Amino acid sequence: MNETKHTPKPWKYSFESVDPDWAVVTDASGHIVANVNSESGPDIPPLVSTTMPKEANAALISAAPDMLEALDVAEKIIRTARRYFPKSIKNGNKFDLENACATVGKAIAKAKGGAQ
Repeated sequence: MNETKHTPKPWKYSFESVDPDWAVVTDASGHIVANVNSESGPDIPPLVSTTMPKEANAALISAAPDMLEALDVAEKIIRTARRYFPKSIKNGNKFDLENACATVGKAIAKAKGGAQ
């Protein structure tokens, strides 16, 4: 497994900041990993509503290390399935397996600072 370059998990989020428009994502030691704003402004693309989903965005960000770990596991399982079970997989399912492997690989690369 590749060496982790991001802040180690677990991450959690809270709304106990000075400004109620912000959520804070922290690591296990309480160090801030991300600040999540609910306000739109000149540096934030306009949305249908005037506020961004602060809680949903903070929850997604705080789950990122766990999702990356799950993707690493899924990639290994998919690669093993492709290698050892090709005769037991129907052509349509094999195509789905190839697409899943490509999608998982791209998401892992992006999470680790690769291609956007």
